Amino acid sequence: MKVKKINDWFEKFGRFEVAHRSAFLICLIVISIFGSLGLGRLKLDNGEEDWFDDWETTKKNQDHFEDIFGSTDSLLAHIKADDVFAPEVLKMIDELGDELLQNVPYAESITSLMELSVPVGTEEGFEVSSPFEDGVPADAEELAQKKAFILSRESLVNTLVSADATET
Repeated sequence: MKVKKINDWFEKFGRFEVAHRSAFLICLIVISIFGSLGLGRLKLDNGEEDWFDDWETTKKNQDHFEDIFGSTDSLLAHIKADDVFAPEVLKMIDELGDELLQNVPYAESITSLMELSVPVGTEEGFEVSSPFEDGVPADAEELAQKKAFILSRESLVNTLVSADATET
């Protein structure tokens, strides 16, 4: 019932606009001009100091962190092996990631072959798959399937792992 009332109101308003379109357009132009008069005084400022209440302390802490660690971005480890999908290499990558998370201050996450989450399309939409969620598989065939799956993802090849699987 309410939808009918709303539709009736819009119909009446639409008819009013059409019947008085000249006056309506003039009013819109006047409102647009009046609203544009203040644009000359508009000042955009999105400096970092406007985002924090105590900018000086925040900046001092950021500078201190960068002095110690070099930047606030990322820490990268380049691993080269005959096959980065070899069980011993994958275990080493997992141990290195755990150690970095525990020992690097402010480290929040690891992106590696062992911590990988890959979206996979399904009938219902998509699901996120973590190939090594249960650790390194003991079965060589299962490990080969996981390797083939990761190397089949264009977004990962030559970004997280080389095409020949010798570097990550």
